[in-house]
Amino acid sequence: MTQENVQRLLQALRKTNKVKQSQTPVAEYDWARPHRYEPAEQVRFEQSAQSLAEKLSTDLGEFLHADVKLEAQPSDSAFTASLGSVVGPDFYISSLVGDGDREYGYVALSKTVAAEWISKLLGSSAGAKATRVFTPLEMSLLMDIMGAITAIISATAVKLSMRPLKAPRSVENAEILSSLQGVKEYMVVPLRLPAAPAEAPKEEPKEKNAPSAETQTEPKTEPQPAQAESQDDVLLILTDDLADKLAGATTAAAMPAAEVKKLIVSHLQKAPVTVDVLLGHAGLAMKDIMNLQTDDVLVLSDWRVALRSQGAHVAYGSLVNCEGHYGFLLERRV
Repeated sequence: MTQENVQRLLQALRKTNKVKQSQTPVAEYDWARPHRYEPAEQVRFEQSAQSLAEKLSTDLGEFLHADVKLEAQPSDSAFTASLGSVVGPDFYISSLVGDGDREYGYVALSKTVAAEWISKLLGSSAGAKATRVFTPLEMSLLMDIMGAITAIISATAVKLSMRPLKAPRSVENAEILSSLQGVKEYMVVPLRLPAAPAEAPKEEPKEKNAPSAETQTEPKTEPQPAQAESQDDVLLILTDDLADKLAGATTAAAMPAAEVKKLIVSHLQKAPVTVDVLLGHAGLAMKDIMNLQTDDVLVLSDWRVALRSQGAHVAYGSLVNCEGHYGFLLERRV
């Protein structure tokens, strides 16, 4: 990218209510021309995505690639009450669909865990907040993760798929319970991620001339390290028919790690965390990137992707695929 085009790009990003300094008129800017990148840099980008996908497939494998031992429980009032206490607005719910569009149950993913996974994969600064609103890219990636979980727990006797949804939906307890009315038996299978061990509280430094332990009258108790707790991160809510077919089956070979990677890589190729790197490779120096203004917005369809420079949000835009190359396409602001 020539220095002249760099200047034109920067000038076109300026808001119209700012002081104009030989700014290129909007009507003269070539908004349709994509900002392309060298193939060598694209390979480097894909390797980065593969690395993230490798980690995700490993993380999923640690708690999903195991023997499934299911015991059907009758859907009596006591069990219905216990189900209602764990499934609700704190989970994303998606249907498990088999042959003939028959629902076999649900897969429920904790909102907090979903936010953690998305934040780690995409480098989002929003963090693991269960109340956060996902971008279209994040929601699409989340659906891929839930789809991978569905495929992993599918037995050879029953091939499950996710019911097509625009987004995972939160449901109230009553909604999911009413949808299971008439089912003779169903069960909830919790899949738990090990929680990180909590650190022991640090001892405060002793003040000068403070009485020693020997002179203190109150007994001294040693601080005990906090116990790490496990939580139900993924819940499989299955009907009796599916439970019978899954009982005792192993899920280890249900979905190869390579297939999980394909799902994730397809979306990571558009991940916002890489935008700043790609712009640098394309010819924008760091000083030029920093000249972009925080409130400059580039819009492409419904996507808004944060462009970061040294951790600071400096602009918004989107990556697109044009003639085999990913680029940063600018469109007129609205």
